[in-house]
Amino acid sequence: MKKYFIADVLSLTEIVMGLTLIAMTILGTPADVVIWVFIAGQLCDAFDGIAARRWPYPPMDPPYWWRIPRVVQCIEHTSDILLIGALAVYLLTQDTPIVRYLTLFGSVVIIVFCIWIEACIKCLRFQLPLNYEQRRTLIRRRRYVYLLGITIGITELIFCTSWPSWLKLTLCLIGVISGVALMILKWDRLTESNETFLVFLRRQRSKRKKHR
Repeated sequence: MKKYFIADVLSLTEIVMGLTLIAMTILGTPADVVIWVFIAGQLCDAFDGIAARRWPYPPMDPPYWWRIPRVVQCIEHTSDILLIGALAVYLLTQDTPIVRYLTLFGSVVIIVFCIWIEACIKCLRFQLPLNYEQRRTLIRRRRYVYLLGITIGITELIFCTSWPSWLKLTLCLIGVISGVALMILKWDRLTESNETFLVFLRRQRSKRKKHR
């Protein structure tokens, strides 16, 4: 396999992990097993961008359909939403009331916040002149909310396991450290993705001007 396919394999694996979580929810799989599937999916999400930058695709005309910018963005959003959404559904089926209520409240807050940000981005897209700095800030906030949702979700998942309390607390501490490390790893991806998105919007604006 050529190295520039590694990022695609990781993205596909993240989607498979999300579908596996849904199947585990239906089958009533214990949290002791589910947590490792979710972690595997998150690791794929963390390293697919790194792999894409480390081994980029060679110039192609036309490119593979899954490497078209719009399709890449759609795949990234779908895989992320599928994985964290599957985790939320799993947590909602747990017997502990506080886990269900916290998951429900957190899911509603995150969904409303993300819808609000998307609405702001859509509105800003048609402003003349475009407010690029404001849009960049909104995109960052959306991803921070996503990372916060992951942190809360995996913490709840840890406490749903049958592991001893000392191990749960230790894993939560490791999770916090890992979360900070992932943010550092994904930081350049945040800024790079935002710049790519802004370049795309500039091109769209130029096309609209030419058609006038």
